[in-house]
Amino acid sequence: MSLIIALSTALIIARWFAPTLFADAPTVVLDAGHGGDESGAEASGIVERDSNLDFADRVQRLLEQDGVRVVLTRSGHDRPA
Repeated sequence: MSLIIALSTALIIARWFAPTLFADAPTVVLDAGHGGDESGAEASGIVERDSNLDFADRVQRLLEQDGVRVVLTRSGHDRPA
């Protein structure tokens, strides 16, 4: 839940303030966490590793639409390096 709040807050800040605060495009790093054999919590068919990555991908697309450069710590199911 804290990841969702953190990513939502980052999205709001970047969409609201970035165009006025930065002459160049800001960079946001999204850490979906877990990955590989580290699945996180699992309940009702939802695996935290997968839902976190899906959420990070969605936030990435929204931020990039506003000209924000986005770096993901992982883009697949492997563990972050």
